[in-house]
Amino acid sequence: MWSRLFLSLALSVPVAGMAQHTDTLRFRSQAMDADRLVVVHLPEFHRYASEEVRMPVIVVLDGQHEWFVGPVVNDIRYLTFTKELPQCITVEVPHADRISECRIPEGEGPEPALLRMLVEELPGLLEPYHPGGFQLLIGHSFTASFALYAFAKYPERFPVVLAHTPGNGSDGHLARVKQHVQEDPDRAVYLSVGGPELKKDKWHHGWNTEALRKEGLPGDLPNFVFREVPHAAHNAVPIRATPEFLSHCFNAFSLRDSLVPVNMYYQLDEPPPPAEELLRQVEEDLAWRGTSIPWELAEINGMASRLMTGDHPEQLLAVFQRGVELYPGYWEFHAAVGELLLESDPAMGRASLRRSLALLEEYDRDQPDYAEIKAELEELLGE
Repeated sequence: MWSRLFLSLALSVPVAGMAQHTDTLRFRSQAMDADRLVVVHLPEFHRYASEEVRMPVIVVLDGQHEWFVGPVVNDIRYLTFTKELPQCITVEVPHADRISECRIPEGEGPEPALLRMLVEELPGLLEPYHPGGFQLLIGHSFTASFALYAFAKYPERFPVVLAHTPGNGSDGHLARVKQHVQEDPDRAVYLSVGGPELKKDKWHHGWNTEALRKEGLPGDLPNFVFREVPHAAHNAVPIRATPEFLSHCFNAFSLRDSLVPVNMYYQLDEPPPPAEELLRQVEEDLAWRGTSIPWELAEINGMASRLMTGDHPEQLLAVFQRGVELYPGYWEFHAAVGELLLESDPAMGRASLRRSLALLEEYDRDQPDYAEIKAELEELLGE
């Protein structure tokens, strides 16, 4: 019989993407020969995660423009909250002079210093946050052209790009962009333009549609997505297009967590496989665009809540123990493991409950039901 605390843990749905931590990193860029900064937003569950949890990275150019970067970062937060996006590390890159920094060289001219900084220096700056193997780049107008150029030069570093209403300059690299997209279905380019009217996005609309026509884009390429945003002005395009593009890009993630399915009455459709096989299936399910997206804290709780509708303690314990490995700072997983082990392995169960109590003190003293949870953990420990 589950205790009231255990039921509340397994059936809870953590609220993702709301409480974030932000770091401003100031550094000397050797590539740019200047002092620079980037702003790093960490998602809610990053603080609980082990080094094994390597989250995707979204790099947003034009970080000096609050009207642009603010809505984009909020889109990422909201889509994370609604499970359209995974927990992501979001990086804002402000520019001192976006025109000179993002100017695209003709032909095979020298690479912009900004591109060298993103390729050579940014990975080292982000390594303490344990970034994953996937990085998405977002730009608008001048920086959208730069983003397309970056994809043309380094598709393995920037496998997905959101280019909102780019200007001319990147047309000389569209052939290479097309080639990269054709070669690897895990790469993707999302390109948007606004309305064709003079007071909307006439010049960028005309240039982009003509440049794409000449290259035969998007053609039959499902991973080159072009959207005309009716009636949107040039600066409104990213606000309209970003949510759709991000949801499209991460659609496979939003549809996963289909293991251990339940019916409309929240009852298991069929018994789950043995614990070892279940965890193997979970690992297989994490593959995405040539890399993987970690098993998320909310997904672990979701599977546990479904397993609790039947009598499957072996699988339930395995799921929570894997949760402890991935999110060792999350007191609830330790509490669940502790209660599950109290009868079969009292020493290990009590150790897990004590660890849970310590983490509750360290990370979550400010939650409204802190005193009640602490009392229930102490009751389970007999203290």
